[in-house]
Amino acid sequence: MRLTVTSISEVIANVKLDRRRQLARLCQRLLSFGDCIDPQNILLEKLIKSFEESSSFDWSSVDVGFPEAADGISREENPTDEISQQVWTENKETKDKFEAFYAKVKPLYESLFARGDAARPTTFSESMARLNKAGTFAAMARSVYEKGAGHATTDAVVRKFLNECPPFYALMVALCVRRYTSYLKPSGAPSLKAHAADTFMAVCLPYCDLFVTADCGQLRCFREVVPFIGLGVTLKSYQEFRGGLAVAG
Repeated sequence: MRLTVTSISEVIANVKLDRRRQLARLCQRLLSFGDCIDPQNILLEKLIKSFEESSSFDWSSVDVGFPEAADGISREENPTDEISQQVWTENKETKDKFEAFYAKVKPLYESLFARGDAARPTTFSESMARLNKAGTFAAMARSVYEKGAGHATTDAVVRKFLNECPPFYALMVALCVRRYTSYLKPSGAPSLKAHAADTFMAVCLPYCDLFVTADCGQLRCFREVVPFIGLGVTLKSYQEFRGGLAVAG
């Protein structure tokens, strides 16, 4: 069993004290036979640092465990209202910035489509093909890499990292899914929208055999990501997972 720090922060941010306590105790039980892994940004920074420092980079050997978070939730099942409010505010600010970015860009594409200067891609795969052909995907990947590395790099380095680091590749494809569903998909097509924390959690997918989520948008997003890059991870909604346990029992 593996929890992310993001999942734990959402537990702490729950405004209802009784529910917060209940979920904290559940996390304790899960972590008694599992672990906790780094926040997505720290995880990515560790991968980039290892890649740049090692001539034989192996993403799976990089230690991305976060035992301090596991210890913290194990010791404290009653996060205070003050801490809860602080975490809730931080999570909301991150989400709002993420949403504002896509809201700002959408009108530019809408005007292109309205004038007939561009045609909407009919599928996510078609959208990715266009991004690759135009070099946009490489530019996006370089931007994310440089932010995580803290310095400029070259396209060749980023391409190598994409090829050798499935967590980074998964994250970049998830960001492309969000781009597609925000302002490219045809009207009436199913939404693949996942919010900031849920989208960036794609970096964790290669660390799982089974990924369970109760967020429908995240599930739909990741169901595009996993087959696109050929990851060997099973995706299930919480309902599907729970139903399987009932049958097994």
